[in-house]
Amino acid sequence: IIMMTAYGSIESSVEAMKLGAHDYILKPYELDEIKIIVEKALHYQDLSQEVISLKAALSERFQFSNIIGKSKKMQDIFQCVQDTASTTVNMLILGESGTGKELIAKAIHYNSSRKNQPLVCVNCGAIPESLLESEFFGYKKGAFTGADRDKSGFLDLAHGGTLFLDEIGELDHSIQAMVNRAMDENTHEAMRLGDKEPYTTENIKVICATERPKEHLNDSLLYRSGLQVFVPGLDERNDDVEEAI
Repeated sequence: IIMMTAYGSIESSVEAMKLGAHDYILKPYELDEIKIIVEKALHYQDLSQEVISLKAALSERFQFSNIIGKSKKMQDIFQCVQDTASTTVNMLILGESGTGKELIAKAIHYNSSRKNQPLVCVNCGAIPESLLESEFFGYKKGAFTGADRDKSGFLDLAHGGTLFLDEIGELDHSIQAMVNRAMDENTHEAMRLGDKEPYTTENIKVICATERPKEHLNDSLLYRSGLQVFVPGLDERNDDVEEAI
């Protein structure tokens, strides 16, 4: 929708945008101007359709049925996480490397009511400890040497969606405590480095995964995990080994 009027005002333009107008044109106008605006609107429409198609393809790709796991143990896990996928219950997925923890986390997101919201995947073991705070909470331009622009943190990016923290056990216990803030309440305030005003994040489902024993995890993080799932190795899933072959 492109609105055209000879009686424009700031109030009416704002109201038009709120109601879904793509653009707002005042008379008199040039035909070349109209052509450019229409071309941009059509391009935007094409991109929107492409995004919808890509999200549908992702949802199809990350169906639980596409994960190797016909064994009873895996089917029980799939049923358990499906039942809580659309809830705000946080999760901790335990299991050896290569058992499919990340695939399960992605399937949870794309089979939930959050599937059209962001999925932010973080490999905790790949982030230097000195950068963890700025990566999780973001920073303002000039907060430190090299901060040449504002940057959103993982919590901000995951607003309304899912935050998947892979290899959470690689983090020091004191660093894991930062994650508790995202798991503690449905709505909480966070502060970017170098900022004076906090920002609010809400409705984030946090899924953590690790191949390390529980002893490597902060007690508070374990307590706030809500649902804990152990994914057995292939040596305990003979049916799945045959399926993979």
